[in-house]
Amino acid sequence: MALRVRFRQRVANVEDDDIQVLSGDAAYSVILDARIVAIRWDVVDWGVVFDLDCPLSEASDAPYARGWLAFVGLSDLSLPLKSARVPQGLWSTTELSVEHAEGDLFDFGFRVQLLDFAPDGSFHASPLDIINVRAQGVVGLRTTRHICVGGARLSFDQRQALGSDETMRAALARGMRRVHREK
Repeated sequence: MALRVRFRQRVANVEDDDIQVLSGDAAYSVILDARIVAIRWDVVDWGVVFDLDCPLSEASDAPYARGWLAFVGLSDLSLPLKSARVPQGLWSTTELSVEHAEGDLFDFGFRVQLLDFAPDGSFHASPLDIINVRAQGVVGLRTTRHICVGGARLSFDQRQALGSDETMRAALARGMRRVHREK
């Protein structure tokens, strides 16, 4: 069973017109039922950012916001893609769990649903697997705006309209300044 750990680095929930910077349970839940559409190495030095499509509910036609999970002070990343096909990203099925690892590192994990490629060429859902990240901390971000796509996936242009890379980087910089001020 995973423990909920309160970080020494606390980031208050901060909103501007476009993006919320989230901490604690709000940051952990941004991954729930989200689709990981990209894993970004170019946003945070010594870190990784998961770019997310975040449904606002479990309904099949729920509106979507755009979200990000930024892991700072990255030490290890495990993506168990055994024979998986990821034509449309990875679907998360749980909130982020957190356990203290060692020193100033924490182990973060969440379950994902992957598609397996069968020998006959068909796809089928595999058992749930876990993505593990060892890092010093995490910052969650989510757009304040959302869009209804009627059960379809967000397009690149729709995702950019919800929150651009530039607005995400600015919000993340605000969140990171708070992390460093409150250490």
